[in-house]
Amino acid sequence: MEKLTKQELISLIEGALEIESGSLNENSQSEDIDEWDSLGHLNFLIALDTRCNGKAGEISELATASSLSEILTILQTNSLLHK
Repeated sequence: MEKLTKQELISLIEGALEIESGSLNENSQSEDIDEWDSLGHLNFLIALDTRCNGKAGEISELATASSLSEILTILQTNSLLHK
């Protein structure tokens, strides 16, 4: 499986949340983005799991991650993100 780049992850989240491209950066927090509610987070998790061939669904910490930096760290720790 090919690892995600940081930019691919950001684009994937923006698409799942249906927000404008360029809206997110490494400092983005769920509490600052109206569309990043529980349904938006679930949409992101589904899109990520699909992109990662089911590997992301095995990472329970993603369900409670509330910031882009936290998601990046989790994915990097689990070898799903390029350094």
